[in-house]
Amino acid sequence: MEKNYVARYAHHERTHWWFRARLQLLQFQIARILRKEGLKTPLRVLNIGAGGGATSAMLEAFGAVKSVEYDADLFIYCRDTLGLDVDQASVTELPYADGAFDLVCVFDVLEHVEDDVKALSEMHRVTRAGGMLFVTVPAFQALWSSHDRANNHLRRYTAPMLNARARSVGLRLRLSSYFNFLLFPPIVLARLADRLRPAKAVEPGDFDRYQAGGFVNSLLFRIFRSERRLMSLTRLPFGLSVFAAYRRP
Repeated sequence: MEKNYVARYAHHERTHWWFRARLQLLQFQIARILRKEGLKTPLRVLNIGAGGGATSAMLEAFGAVKSVEYDADLFIYCRDTLGLDVDQASVTELPYADGAFDLVCVFDVLEHVEDDVKALSEMHRVTRAGGMLFVTVPAFQALWSSHDRANNHLRRYTAPMLNARARSVGLRLRLSSYFNFLLFPPIVLARLADRLRPAKAVEPGDFDRYQAGGFVNSLLFRIFRSERRLMSLTRLPFGLSVFAAYRRP
């Protein structure tokens, strides 16, 4: 990530409706599933892909958090500015012992990784027997847009695709659902319109292009956040992202 974008990205994580609602949805679902699976806090938590630090801060509700960040500039920001317990490492070569963690999380990281099966295998390795893994990834290759190019994505997923790769490394599926379901139609239209625009040498991601102000930011936040309870009632059939919970046997 470019140095001059690090602070802006961290700011997005704390103010942009998408990041804020996603954090609350993830915290709600993780807490619910841990209760259902009988895992009691505090846990040893690994957060892979600390980014601007917001997900690591959220996961502190579940125990002591060790963070990993591959990008050098984000790693320095998390370590020096935020004071996180963070290591610079790749998800395909994690510097931890087998079974070191009770809970492993990787939110919107696998789409950046060439060998995502190897990454899932490493996550399996560092999770203790009976531990949990939580994963999110962007959904549906048909929605590929300048946002994916700007964020150096390699692919988008379907739920069956992600679950098959997790199963291939020995993980057991506990829950899988799409999310960002309610805002799916207007965002799909925006993505389709994006394809009609001429390509630019430097393309902004959605977080820069669609910076909603006051009222709209609050409205979109409330709509997206409402899915945290909806996901508890049913598996959402489509959405902009996939959420999955796995358990290591």
